[in-house]
Amino acid sequence: MIYLPEQNTLEIGANIYYQKWVLFNKYYLRTLSGRTVYFVPDLLLVEVDLSRNGLYALGMFVRHSKETAESVRHYADAIKSGVNQPWRLVDDDQQQKR
Repeated sequence: MIYLPEQNTLEIGANIYYQKWVLFNKYYLRTLSGRTVYFVPDLLLVEVDLSRNGLYALGMFVRHSKETAESVRHYADAIKSGVNQPWRLVDDDQQQKR
């Protein structure tokens, strides 16, 4: 599963309690970066919309566009490289230099 908790971040993980998804319920996601994050879905998204926070199936997200596929690769590479916060898609220092 892909979870976009806010702009310029991305987490990939699993539903660690195997709960059935219901709107407005609290869920926990164990991420590949080793974090446990929780969220409360308030909208069912049936297609990828990068302007909104959302929860997506990994395959659906990767197939959506070249940008989303690259985001997943960046996240995995950041974890492999030991980046401190691999869930950040854009480093704040890099963004300020632009």
